[in-house]
Amino acid sequence: MVVILLYITDCPVLNTNIPKKKDRRGSFTARKLEEVKNEKQVDIMILGSSLAYRNYNIRVFQSKYYNSFNLGTSAQKPNMTYIIAKKYLLDTSPKLVVIDVNPYLLLMHDNFETTDVIINSSKSIYDFNLLTTAPSLIALNALIIKYTGLAEKYRLEKVKDSTSESGDQYLGNGFVGSKVIYDAAKKTSEINISNYKPSNIQMESFEKLLEFIKSNKINYILVLSPINEHYFRNTSKISVNQFRNLSKIYFAKYGNYIDSNDLEKYDKTEFMDFSHLNETGSKKFTNSIVPIIERKIKK
Repeated sequence: MVVILLYITDCPVLNTNIPKKKDRRGSFTARKLEEVKNEKQVDIMILGSSLAYRNYNIRVFQSKYYNSFNLGTSAQKPNMTYIIAKKYLLDTSPKLVVIDVNPYLLLMHDNFETTDVIINSSKSIYDFNLLTTAPSLIALNALIIKYTGLAEKYRLEKVKDSTSESGDQYLGNGFVGSKVIYDAAKKTSEINISNYKPSNIQMESFEKLLEFIKSNKINYILVLSPINEHYFRNTSKISVNQFRNLSKIYFAKYGNYIDSNDLEKYDKTEFMDFSHLNETGSKKFTNSIVPIIERKIKK
């Protein structure tokens, strides 16, 4: 009852572990999770974090006559990717799964990524899988709010979202575009990593994810997104090469690994912030991986 009261009143006191009614509208999670229910056959399914839903430009794929869908969600780690794959891949029958990989996601803890998907999706048995794979008080509270029906009104409002307060545009099939250009003078939150050993839970989930994909005879590629070298050169605590090497160590052993930074070079004006591409950058990046995708789909 306390959880429900705090949610209804939007009380600023004692609500640290209470999902906010309008939180994360910019990621358009509710809209993409509603739209994907109508997808019966896609050529390319994209999974991963916000890098996935911002960097892989759906319009480029459409221009090449590929039907694609982007199921990236904010801070999506392998444990969540695995559950999303089990829930949606068999229904959408993709010819190729593209997994955007990021070494930091194996090292960082973020409870809200789970809550974001729970609160912005329709009821499903997978809600409880999400809770058990990443238990937290805020995720439990999200389930309470969801199953009392209190969140449904706001979820249905988010299903209609097409523009965020920051100007992000939902451009269809899960892709989110931005025309913002990276401002190096704008303060960026520090990324503090104390231990570069990947989480056992996340690595186990990643291996389960790949086993699930392989067992259903679906081709896959693992892609490291473009790196904002200006940010790494001037702000990051590790260098570009260190970051790329971390990614290679963590993911290359699973095969089909691509470091997109070997395919193209990117200027800081092609990013919207320290890590995500804007629409100009996303077009360039997506065009660079199309030849690889075409070879994989034809196999």
